[in-house]
Amino acid sequence: MEHPLPKLRAWNHLAHPRVQPLPVALVCAWVWVAAPLNLVWAQATGGAAGVGLESQRSAEADPGHGGESPDVGEQAGQGASASLGQDNASTPQEAVARAKAYFQEGRQMFAERRYREAIRAFELARTLWPVPDLLFNIGRAYEELGDYRTAVGYFQGYLRDEVDPEDGPAVRQRIVDLEERSAQLEAHRSRGERIGAIRLGEEGDTHMEVLLNGRALPQLARGEQVFVPPGEYRLGVRWPDALPFDAQLQVRAGELTSAYPIRRPATPAAALDGKYSPSSLFWVSLGVAGLSYTGAAALGTIAPMRRGDEPGTADRLALGSDLALGAAIIATVGATVVYLAERHGS
Repeated sequence: MEHPLPKLRAWNHLAHPRVQPLPVALVCAWVWVAAPLNLVWAQATGGAAGVGLESQRSAEADPGHGGESPDVGEQAGQGASASLGQDNASTPQEAVARAKAYFQEGRQMFAERRYREAIRAFELARTLWPVPDLLFNIGRAYEELGDYRTAVGYFQGYLRDEVDPEDGPAVRQRIVDLEERSAQLEAHRSRGERIGAIRLGEEGDTHMEVLLNGRALPQLARGEQVFVPPGEYRLGVRWPDALPFDAQLQVRAGELTSAYPIRRPATPAAALDGKYSPSSLFWVSLGVAGLSYTGAAALGTIAPMRRGDEPGTADRLALGSDLALGAAIIATVGATVVYLAERHGS
């Protein structure tokens, strides 16, 4: 069963990480006692202690030490080592500002479903502001890519580094779900089966009906993935209060295909058949309105030009323009009433 989680952490959550009393006390003790002694020692030894502190800071900022699985940590560490050379901030304020910029870029990339670019932006933010919630965001991006093993590694890193997270049970259950998905896919691969997977990219909605080649698949509506042979498939999504969504999917062997249904609100009558077909009365009213507007404009343009002709000609043309305009307004109101009545009728 899927457990709802936020798509991404917000910056205001990242900007104020929870601080525990004991670490704060230890930091204060180091500042007031150990730091002066370390400075004296550095001056006596030619600065060797300063080099050691710089190496320690680099290790702490390395994403490879964020609690991921070995493969994840190695990849993240390689990316971080390249990034640190480009993003050495001179002050903590500058580091936070750059981290926020990378974070906002990652959120934008995620919203545009450019997940690999989102991962890169979040990793760059981690090199400057290594808070556990960024591990959560990176895990969400890998999950959307269908790389469940890597996503699990980042979620586990988030649980290890975050102190008593409120969403801990939901994240642990998500890890179990992703491990099951990964195991299912590996089982198909180990049997030599050419198989792909389909899932809806958004959270499950039990109120919708999902059809694959005309066959109902409730597991897709619950947010689960479905394994199918490679090929083309016709996806249909139906809601009780929205227009139907239909799309063609191309499934490849060994890959996850994610679909993102677009939910467009509709009136109950329009949601029944999926589209509104106006009646002939609507089109007649609309046509009369268009012709009347055209006639009113033409007569209104000619009337001033005929003021020097036979007396009364310009007045008659102006009257005709007014009458045509009145007819156009009446026809427009009639067409609107017909449209609303037909759309909202049962």
